Amino acid sequence: MHLQVVFIDAWRRQSSWLKLLLPLEIIYRSANYLDRVIKTKIIQRHSLRIPLVVVGSIALGGAGKTPAVISLVKEFTKRGFKVGIISRGYKGDAKKPTEVSIASNPAEVGDEPLLIACSTGCPVFIGSNRYLVARTLMARHKVDVIVSDDGLQHYRLAAEIEVAMIDQAMGLSNGHCLPVGPLREPHDRLARVDFVVVNQTNPVPVISPKGSSKSIYKHSSKKAASQVNLDSIIKDLHTKGLTKGHTKIYNKIHFMERKSISCIKLKDHNLANLRASGCSIAEWQKSLRGKQVHAIAGIAQPQNFFNLLQEQGVVFTPHIFANHHKFSVAELNFGKDKVIIMTEKDAVKCSEFNELDNLWALRVNHELESSLISKIVAQL
Repeated sequence: MHLQVVFIDAWRRQSSWLKLLLPLEIIYRSANYLDRVIKTKIIQRHSLRIPLVVVGSIALGGAGKTPAVISLVKEFTKRGFKVGIISRGYKGDAKKPTEVSIASNPAEVGDEPLLIACSTGCPVFIGSNRYLVARTLMARHKVDVIVSDDGLQHYRLAAEIEVAMIDQAMGLSNGHCLPVGPLREPHDRLARVDFVVVNQTNPVPVISPKGSSKSIYKHSSKKAASQVNLDSIIKDLHTKGLTKGHTKIYNKIHFMERKSISCIKLKDHNLANLRASGCSIAEWQKSLRGKQVHAIAGIAQPQNFFNLLQEQGVVFTPHIFANHHKFSVAELNFGKDKVIIMTEKDAVKCSEFNELDNLWALRVNHELESSLISKIVAQL
């Protein structure tokens, strides 16, 4: 089991051995505070000539930042805005500002920026210096607004609007910062953002048995997903004192929901296929004709993907890889006539594996609350 999966499991279980890491959390929080003070109080912050909307999270991975960015960009586009997107390009090799297109190599630009480019058709630029990346984008494309995929912790670049994502299943977890908990910043960071969006698309987590890579997940009822009490997240914020004072957190809370699910067949070395409408998951299951399904996940919280398939009644063998894993044909060669299903994020790295037949991407369309979109547009 990968180290990140081990920690996510421990955070969910609130394992007692995490207390041994408390000294490291103190060091991390101190460094985080010092970094914020230097970059917001001492060093002058950079601002852009056009509005910047940052969609990020105070928790490590899996909160739904990229789906939220895609949904927000599409809504902006519908309203006539010319949108540009910037991203760090995590795990990509590009250091200087680089434009991402459907012809880009995911190893160079990162899987998430490539997915955003494929899904939106808008200009996407990546690089370690977000200010320089944004300036480069503005020099090459005429845009009205820039959306940043992640970046709440990038204090040097000032944003007009900050949106913090929270996964409904994870919530604020145990409330601790790394490595004792999943928080990249203390929970009071939520008091300084403009909006908090709860990602309702992930089913309730199911703790994987040991050796889960060889286990078969069978269908269970949707009852588990409906048992998530979103009020508990608000209550959690309240107990931490974040709903006190002049600006109350719960007035900032909005939701992102699952709109639809479809399956896209990967073929012809062409990432443009990911823009296709695909077929329903029910139609896809009928086409399997008894073939064995292998589900692969190289994402921050692979269990969310497996739970979603399980919720839809898919019987499969799960395979967990590290987040942002660079796949090879050999790793996915499970045998002839085997069907492989993966997330779109993983699919952008596997689209050229023509040696393998029956490669499919599971598309989950997300939708932000219309009231949230209206509030953001009003502030631009």
